[in-house]
Amino acid sequence: MKNINPENKILTTFLELTSETYPYGKEDDLMAHMIECDIVPRDIQRDQQGNYFYKIGESRTIFTAHLDTVGKKVSVFHLFDGDFIKTDGKTILGADDKAGVTILSYMIQNKIPGLYYFFKGEECGCVGSSMLALKSNMNKDYDRMISFDRKGYSSVITHQGSIRCCSDEFANKLSEELNYFGFNYRIDTGGIYTDSAEFSDQISECTNISVGYFSEHTTSERQNILHLENLANACLYIEWEKLPKSRDFNEIDYYHSSYHKPNVYHVDNFPDYTYDDYYNDYHYLDGYGHQNTDKKKNKTRRGKKNKKYLTDNTTVINLNPKKNYSYLVDKIVKDNISLEELEIIKEQYLDINNAEDRSYYEYLVGNLIC
Repeated sequence: MKNINPENKILTTFLELTSETYPYGKEDDLMAHMIECDIVPRDIQRDQQGNYFYKIGESRTIFTAHLDTVGKKVSVFHLFDGDFIKTDGKTILGADDKAGVTILSYMIQNKIPGLYYFFKGEECGCVGSSMLALKSNMNKDYDRMISFDRKGYSSVITHQGSIRCCSDEFANKLSEELNYFGFNYRIDTGGIYTDSAEFSDQISECTNISVGYFSEHTTSERQNILHLENLANACLYIEWEKLPKSRDFNEIDYYHSSYHKPNVYHVDNFPDYTYDDYYNDYHYLDGYGHQNTDKKKNKTRRGKKNKKYLTDNTTVINLNPKKNYSYLVDKIVKDNISLEELEIIKEQYLDINNAEDRSYYEYLVGNLIC
């Protein structure tokens, strides 16, 4: 692939953004640095949830990236390996998601119409975006939300956590637009979870696209800077407002990929078939789309109502227990529960609409996880 209108701006911005890591709670420090370095406009705004946003023109499109990284705040030493930027192996790189932040800042500098959102706490369970989603209703003003937070080179995500977030029509058209510039984007049903998923019940087309990083959350993390440069420049020419709006966000579709031929399952056609039935009796995936291939374990799970496994190696969580916060603290401390598992607990065990539960969840991600 040949570079499109090559710009040093992408490289210099990415290197500046990844010179240090910024875990949850340090997003304001990062934004202050971005303003000081003219990476984002000085009049960028901060919402009540601590996210940052900037609006250009009239558009029904939202672009997102997240500001936080995993781990602690440390300095990063860059190494160059061909088209890749990596570290000396002592720290993460932070391409997840400074690659996305780089693209958004570049689009803003080039005055591409849209609402640009820089979210806090994505690595700790989409803290900023989930809080905003609870307090907003964006379906009247926006048709699509594009997150730039996916590893690899080719994904246009249609499902996150096995739940549809955008239509095939939208994903195919966006892939076609991007592939005009020499990429190989295509539909990917295997999305895990990022900020755009929080709005899939408000906005018709919510996706996440690959930005060229690999081995995120590890000291082997690396970013293909050529892919990032090409993608950032291609985004200046996509006709975002003409992308189709096809999905009904009120209709929930699930993706099957376990022991059945992959297809989309329409729950609305089976009103007595619940979300919990789907996972317990039919699907055999964990809450983030990871397939359980142990048939013996699968057999023992059948018919267990009101329970759901977090992963193959963790304890069953009752879906409707009496509130017992000490149980969660004990489990997280002793079992070293992952962020993905905590997100499942948030969905099943805590009521984020309840102020006490929401406050406790933020305490968990802020003090025990990050």
